[in-house]
Amino acid sequence: PCQVCEVPYFLLIARAILFTLSTPDRADWTNSIGSDESQATPDNSQSIPPEFSAVAKQLHASHLWSARAALAHERLLQSRGPSVTLWNEVEALYSHCRTTYCDPVADDLENKSHKERTTAASIMLEWGLAEHHFDRDGKGKKAFLKAQELSGLEVEVTGAVGKRTKFQQEATAQMLVKAKSAFRETEQGQTESKGEKQTVKPEMIEHDEEEI
Repeated sequence: PCQVCEVPYFLLIARAILFTLSTPDRADWTNSIGSDESQATPDNSQSIPPEFSAVAKQLHASHLWSARAALAHERLLQSRGPSVTLWNEVEALYSHCRTTYCDPVADDLENKSHKERTTAASIMLEWGLAEHHFDRDGKGKKAFLKAQELSGLEVEVTGAVGKRTKFQQEATAQMLVKAKSAFRETEQGQTESKGEKQTVKPEMIEHDEEEI
């Protein structure tokens, strides 16, 4: 559990703040989304200051950080099965993130910038990890493939004859994965698509430790 959250009390504070900012229309901020409740359904038992609600809705990243905190909450729980309440909350939050960041990029993939595609791919990858941790059908495989499509990453599983470590004397058949990005980083730190002119020269890298 410490690998997920070293200080659980900070996670509690983060959950209270982020859930409040991501769902300002809910008057009762002390309760999460129930198993039979939609995030879009507000609790009108108390009055919400319109100024606070208006400002909170301008914080576009609050849904993403709230989803991350809820996922960390789930990973800290030591139970036989995932929490239905937390799953409904995470699903609703990531649904908002996918609609905001991923769907516009997927609809016009070729004309989007490297930053937009990277952000969309990262969020889709996180959504897949959420499905994996909550033990949903497919374990997030569809989301991982969608993240690969958004990023433009090309992956090929193949084989080659070589040495796996520096201690190996004879070359043997090895399985390897070839990955190729759709974007390259130039010497000036800028990114360019694979169809543009490449200015980066390969450099020799010395390996002093075991190489896998």
